[in-house]
Amino acid sequence: MATVYLHIGTPKTGTSFLQNFFQDNRAVLEKQGYVYPDFKMTFQGVGKARNGHFLAYRKEDAESVYNTAMDLMVQEFCQKFDKIILSEEALWNYGVNIEKFVNDMKAQNHVVRIVVYLRRQDLYLQSKWAQNVKETSKVTFLEFIENPSNVLDYYEHLCSLQDIVGTENMLVRVYEKQQFIGDTKDLRSDFFETVGLSWDEEFKLPEKVKNPSLAGVYLETKRKLNQYPEFATKLNFVVPYLYAAAEKNEGVASYSENKYFTYEQQIDFLKQYEESNAKVAKEFLGREDGILFKDEIVDNKEPAVTYSEEEFFAVLSEVIVMQNQKLLEEKDLKAAKIQELKETKAAKAAKEKELKATKDKAAKDLKEQKEQKEKKDKEIKNEDIIKGYEYEKSDDWVALY
Repeated sequence: MATVYLHIGTPKTGTSFLQNFFQDNRAVLEKQGYVYPDFKMTFQGVGKARNGHFLAYRKEDAESVYNTAMDLMVQEFCQKFDKIILSEEALWNYGVNIEKFVNDMKAQNHVVRIVVYLRRQDLYLQSKWAQNVKETSKVTFLEFIENPSNVLDYYEHLCSLQDIVGTENMLVRVYEKQQFIGDTKDLRSDFFETVGLSWDEEFKLPEKVKNPSLAGVYLETKRKLNQYPEFATKLNFVVPYLYAAAEKNEGVASYSENKYFTYEQQIDFLKQYEESNAKVAKEFLGREDGILFKDEIVDNKEPAVTYSEEEFFAVLSEVIVMQNQKLLEEKDLKAAKIQELKETKAAKAAKEKELKATKDKAAKDLKEQKEQKEKKDKEIKNEDIIKGYEYEKSDDWVALY
């Protein structure tokens, strides 16, 4: 019997970090009897590390994709490993296949345990809105929170998942640094502790953030640019320049430090989830005090941030300078490659010319040797003829006959 740890997010809780960590450390995981399956599937706009995406996939060939992945799960991975890790954050909001998956695994005598991290709703929405703007959205933050279209009533949703897998198979964690457990008290160690993994010196931690953030005036600049079709794309060329400018001037962005709510809006917004969050704390984490999130909401006494035209122009100017610098570097690189190609071509031509000259000289020498030999052979032949003629005229020849 295999145990499947189905990590379903929630979104914006370090899922990219965990997925890339597991993808990069498959061999080390397998030494401990865990596998992070590679189904050899690719989905447009979805990172390869999200190995559980077949459960969230909703296009017309979804059934075929599901069946292919399940064949590999049952016939290969469940046969070789006792512990299997799948990860896909979209399952929190669009988990229509979770029940089918759990039932199919149960039919094969395997167990599915759901691992889910909960982030305080206001911080989650800030992060989600910023991610949407980074990609294509042009709505303001206040417009976004009026209709967030995300599952924010954690208790209700967790209960529906509990009905599918059972209480004992719900592993609910809180996405707050002060609540992480394990050897290093971070997300990695917390997940390890939750699923029973042990740290090994062979594990490699990702060197770079796989899903970097934009914030502040750099994010607002992208939102304004999204009004134009050329910029409202997921992989837009301007985003890397905005990252670079933000990191250069302000360091790596952190959504927990960049507030899009005012303090009053924040308190007001969270009130609607107080009861739900308290039930999650009591029923899923065994906390009698009903406290789910422990990070303090700080009133910085400042109004919501707005930006002037001068600040937008400053950002765009920096982007233009960076792009121009890159174009110049690419031009120089192209010129260097052309020069290198010319030099390589010239060197090749010179070598070919030298080789031809060597071959021509060898052919000429051979010809001269042949001609000299022929001349010598001819001279020898002529000498023999003369000698024969002289012999015929000699007394020896007359005496013979």
